[in-house]
Amino acid sequence: MAETIKLGNNNWATKEGNMLAYNDENGNFKSIELDFARSSSATVLKRNGLISDVAINEPRVSFEDSVNGAFKLEPQSTNLIPYSEDFSQWNIQNSSISINSTTSPNGQLKGSLFTSLIDYGYINITSSNGTCASIFVKGFEGQSSVGSLVISGRGIGFTINNEGLLTINNPIGYSAARNLKVKKYSNGWYRVSFDWNSSAAYLLASSQANNKFYIFGAQLEEGSYATSYIPTTGTAVTRTYDSINKTGLSSYINSIEGVLYLEMSALFNDGSARAISLSDGTNTNRLYISYNANSNTIFCYISSASLTFSHTITDTTVFQKIALKYKQNDFSLFVNGAKVDSSLSGSSFPLGTLDRWASDSGAGSSVFYGNIKDLGVYNTALTDLELQTLTTI
Repeated sequence: MAETIKLGNNNWATKEGNMLAYNDENGNFKSIELDFARSSSATVLKRNGLISDVAINEPRVSFEDSVNGAFKLEPQSTNLIPYSEDFSQWNIQNSSISINSTTSPNGQLKGSLFTSLIDYGYINITSSNGTCASIFVKGFEGQSSVGSLVISGRGIGFTINNEGLLTINNPIGYSAARNLKVKKYSNGWYRVSFDWNSSAAYLLASSQANNKFYIFGAQLEEGSYATSYIPTTGTAVTRTYDSINKTGLSSYINSIEGVLYLEMSALFNDGSARAISLSDGTNTNRLYISYNANSNTIFCYISSASLTFSHTITDTTVFQKIALKYKQNDFSLFVNGAKVDSSLSGSSFPLGTLDRWASDSGAGSSVFYGNIKDLGVYNTALTDLELQTLTTI
């Protein structure tokens, strides 16, 4: 078997406008420059555990969900909060803010200290149209820190004990948060996020007098999930979407038979289809692996045989190993070490038709937003044993 296109698997190389895949058949290394675009800067969690800025048109390899890194592709999003780090610009009531008080998740002295002076101290800022809130929080040294983040009647309460461990609860008098997520970062920081169904003031509060905790990176977005951090310094800021594709790959893709392999996760379950494909750029000749519009479903399509495969998993936001095999009268789908669907009937593609890779369904729809830890294109139809080995977690 020959893996003719490789991307990831802890081997990453990027440059402006390109994510570098490669071919190393017969010990001869050849780079394959996948065309990448994003018309704004962005941020990403680097291998050192710190959030770093990434330039316009520079691909992002994130170490947020994988120690080996994963290629991150996100949709466009806007941080509607004009001051994401300078909390002295917010409405401060019964509390105090000391900016630049501790090292923030980006390794700079940007973390602010929030202190409630009486029983109900808070800071808030009004921003319209947002439906998902997120913020980084960290406990104050040597004490238990208690706080809440509330938007339009929904909220989360959090406690950070004197060892820096965070727990979540529902603040009294508010509805439970939806789609709550907590992610741990380095140096004791956590990012908490949730969504709701209307826009209002962004409120960070404490119901205890002389209570302290650190804060950084407030974000308010449209949508039901928090995307990567978007810094602001006086006005709302938009991070544009990521896109990647590559044409002219007919010498690497065998249209007659082969395997498309992915280890990937979705950013979120939002009811949209998200696909990775091999194609000729039309609906006529294409195959793809996608997370389907139905939540937690892997869906595959092979146009030459008019075949569809599907398989339900527990959570598409967790990395899955998926392989789609195509060959005349021999098609199968393997997921996490098991054959989950197959067909022994159907035509393969005409010679030389599949000539491109793209983060969509092959004809521009179902754009993929998620994380790719490993990708491979094989120019032979692997055996069941090989596919089982390849996809075993």
